Amino acid sequence: MESGVKQAEPPSRYRATLFNYVSNHVIVAVGSFTNDLVSVSLSLQQPNPSPEEFEAAVKILMKDPEIGDAIRDGSFQPYPPMPPLVDIDQPVNNVERTLTVGLLPEDLSRKNEVVGVNMIRETISRNEAGALRRVHMQFNRIVGSRVPGRSPHPTELLDNLK
Repeated sequence: MESGVKQAEPPSRYRATLFNYVSNHVIVAVGSFTNDLVSVSLSLQQPNPSPEEFEAAVKILMKDPEIGDAIRDGSFQPYPPMPPLVDIDQPVNNVERTLTVGLLPEDLSRKNEVVGVNMIRETISRNEAGALRRVHMQFNRIVGSRVPGRSPHPTELLDNLK
């Protein structure tokens, strides 16, 4: 190359994280592209949902008569909120995997809603005391500063995630 910029080396290793809904376990596979050896282990850490897993959660929501109809007719637009999981800081063996799905109303005079989608049971939690309230409390704890009108600096968010 004449520009003096080096071409990036292709990766030599990979890491795949799988969630088994039947056993409620996280499986991590680590290997190399240069040989057939693969290390497989269980993890207690909740992985962030992939775009495919989020779409699976939305498909579960589509089965609900009220929410599904509202998504189909455009009254609600699903989006991935923060945090992405209920009980995100709990180990996998203590909770069932429950993704959060935001529902942005077409009519902006209505309130935004965040629902929990239990991926194990394929059930939905809506505005009930308990699980979804914990999501908001976790978010407030992670954000740290709750001074009205002040957004936290990104480094504050990162420091609180450690």
